[in-house]
Amino acid sequence: MAHKAVPGSPGVPERHAPTELLDDSEGLHISWTYDGIDRITVRVSGEIDIATIGQLRNTLDGAVGKGIRQLIVDLRDVTFLGSEGLDCLVRVSLGAEATGCHLYTIATQRTVTRPIEITGFAQQLRLRGDAAVPPPSMDD
Repeated sequence: MAHKAVPGSPGVPERHAPTELLDDSEGLHISWTYDGIDRITVRVSGEIDIATIGQLRNTLDGAVGKGIRQLIVDLRDVTFLGSEGLDCLVRVSLGAEATGCHLYTIATQRTVTRPIEITGFAQQLRLRGDAAVPPPSMDD
């Protein structure tokens, strides 16, 4: 397992969080970073469609099952988001909310943001276009 620097807040030193490659099959690549406290960031690249949705669903369900309070799904490197992927994100978001976890989605590619926006799920998925703007602290 590799370690990756996780920037801290102003005045707080950087932490080094473990990063693990979860899946690297053809068409979809998934890795995650755990901040050591209560947030997991899942980075996804490739195409999210019927052939790859199982991998994504298993990863996101597993993350929520760890009892975290924030799940950030980074889709900036996703080139296609099919209806199965959108359905998965919404279902995981609803399931996460039931456990007290909040799902945040980061996406910049129009092929990903457009389906989320036109279906009206941007608010449910807490869609953000800038990874530099972190989700609010759970203490707020």
